[in-house]
Amino acid sequence: MEKESQLILKSFFEKSIEKNYNNKIIAGKYKTDSNEIYQYILDISSVPICDYLLYINNFCHREEILSSDVYQFSSFDDATINICEKIKVLNNPGLTFKDIGLILQNDGKERTLLANNKYGENHIKTAESLGLAFKDEKSNLYYISAVGLVFPDLNRIARERLLTRLILRNKITTQLILLSNNDRVSLETLLYDLSKSTYVRRRSNIKKVLLELEKSKEYDFNTITKKIIF
Repeated sequence: MEKESQLILKSFFEKSIEKNYNNKIIAGKYKTDSNEIYQYILDISSVPICDYLLYINNFCHREEILSSDVYQFSSFDDATINICEKIKVLNNPGLTFKDIGLILQNDGKERTLLANNKYGENHIKTAESLGLAFKDEKSNLYYISAVGLVFPDLNRIARERLLTRLILRNKITTQLILLSNNDRVSLETLLYDLSKSTYVRRRSNIKKVLLELEKSKEYDFNTITKKIIF
């Protein structure tokens, strides 16, 4: 791995640059047409996948997966491109779970407050786990991240390349990669913090995200996913 690639990956996995952009969003000082974020995305997307895997194996460590780390969604599109597009159009105000649920399910159907809250919570938290959204700890409101704001504007290939890398950075994916180096890995054992019923409900979501990796034309992720026991 080249030194430049290692430095790019270090800032990407530590999210240092993204946190700086996101702080500007909260302060109302972020310019959505900034060329800097596009250059950042170009930089991380230009690093080959094999270097990402090398970085994970050499610099990431085993971590406990808590129930709060396990994403849950009804629609992966609603947790990625749709949530970014729909909130960006609104100029990315800080939003509650209820707000987000209403925005995503704006189809004329009546739903309970609880249903809207839960839908909004599940999908914004999934977006957050991928770096497409973030929470302002002071206000408890959610925003689309600087990366998420440009995500819908990328062409299909660029969006797929970025999403692959965001998934690789996710805590669950990173831990599965580390564990799969030695032998087959049981997903249920990794997610021991979940009850059996909760594991069964969320297993399909994790399969869906890993399937997104398998779609990659840059790397054969089947060499990793085939070692995972669901």
